[in-house]
Amino acid sequence: MKKLIILLVSIAFCALIIGVWASQRHDAFDTAPVEIPPSKTPIVIELFTSQGCVSCPPADRLLATLVTKDNVYALSCHVTYWDYNGWNDTLGLPVCNQRQKGLGQTLGNGSRIYTPQMIINGHVELIGSSVDKVVNAISQLQTSHSPIRYIDTSLKGAQITLDMPDLGATKPYNVTLFFIKKYVETPIGRGSNRDKTIEYVQNVRAVEDAGTWGGAYETRTVNIPPQISRSINFDEIIAVARDGLYGQIRAVGRYTL
Repeated sequence: MKKLIILLVSIAFCALIIGVWASQRHDAFDTAPVEIPPSKTPIVIELFTSQGCVSCPPADRLLATLVTKDNVYALSCHVTYWDYNGWNDTLGLPVCNQRQKGLGQTLGNGSRIYTPQMIINGHVELIGSSVDKVVNAISQLQTSHSPIRYIDTSLKGAQITLDMPDLGATKPYNVTLFFIKKYVETPIGRGSNRDKTIEYVQNVRAVEDAGTWGGAYETRTVNIPPQISRSINFDEIIAVARDGLYGQIRAVGRYTL
């Protein structure tokens, strides 16, 4: 009996060690289900994250859950300012640093540049791992009196066609194209998340300015630059129209390859 007890204790201890090791090695999408009401209006989520940020994996997992919901458009923008910490983010883009700074200045949060930072619909800012606050913000935006409109987006060859909606307002809006890699799994060798393999969704791989738009119905075509079509691995394009460069989002569309 004593030997049996020792054997059982040994097995339990080994299982515990393996479980801890596995949790440290692979940061999979194990976030609890997030309940948000069905939405008839688009919700656009911009997450600023980094592979070198120790507090970012929960926000990355939350985004992976939110993107499964109807009418959620997600942009995961990896910044590079954590690269000093011993690991160069394999998804990091300097343009993400620039966009985060521009959004912060527009929101009046110029001094609040951090990760994980989530900005919803271009004007609601909060910590990207705060599940309750994120869900509450999304629920409130779903009943907004200024809902985001749809951009009918299509692709033929290297030419993107955008059917812009009529907003009933005349002002300069900026249209931006985001080239997305929907799923990437990355083993991290150094830095704060060393020895983990983390899964990332909706990763921004390139950003292209598609010009200004006056808010009236029109069809416009945009050619994908050769440097993007030839060298960037993407499987989705998201078009965003917003007030100025970094203001509130007014319209959104996507095309999935």
